[in-house]
Amino acid sequence: MDLAIKLAGTVEGVRSRHGAVLVSGGRVLSLGVNKRRNMNIAGQRSPHYTYHAEQQALKGIEKPLHKATLYVARISKANSPVNSRPCSECYKLLVEYNIKEVVYTHE
Repeated sequence: MDLAIKLAGTVEGVRSRHGAVLVSGGRVLSLGVNKRRNMNIAGQRSPHYTYHAEQQALKGIEKPLHKATLYVARISKANSPVNSRPCSECYKLLVEYNIKEVVYTHE
């Protein structure tokens, strides 16, 4: 979780600062952070759309991930961990990848 918190601290230019770390067998498989994008999945343009940290961490990873754990951290403007939870799209993605465990920060 410490690495996910540190990653969240590197995020700039988005409202919610999240970092994600995918781990299996004690080994880090991938990392992800929230990033700006200019279109949503329906092709609508807006400067407010983001790729979520969970999506970025799972990008390019083969599924299923039966033994993997995903750590997701959200931090405040003061760089303190705060409550986090998956959006509906990220939740579907986590189910699709069959992640064994997902750990989110909380206050």
